[in-house]
Amino acid sequence: MEDPIQDYEPNGQQVSSALSTPLMLIHSSEIELVDVFVPDHNRLANADTFEKGLNTLLMASRLTISWIFVGAMASSFEYAYDYAMKNLRNGIPIARSQLVQERFVRMMGEI
Repeated sequence: MEDPIQDYEPNGQQVSSALSTPLMLIHSSEIELVDVFVPDHNRLANADTFEKGLNTLLMASRLTISWIFVGAMASSFEYAYDYAMKNLRNGIPIARSQLVQERFVRMMGEI
């Protein structure tokens, strides 16, 4: 799929795409404004520092991505546990095996 904003240059502004990973909540770009004037009445209120705006958004996206992966790990654990409880070896669930239990402990430690 082509990126529609790759190397787009309208009226002295240069925009280039920086999408580098398949899972991104925010499409990253580099925007360079050259000789652009914004009148005071068009400026955004409280958008004068990085900490007030973009930094808050980036922190929220990092937390969201982290929770997505924690949820995926927990779901994988539940699926593996259900499989081990239902799969029988000699009439006994394989989840009763000490080796399988040790692996479940490691999985829970990672979550």
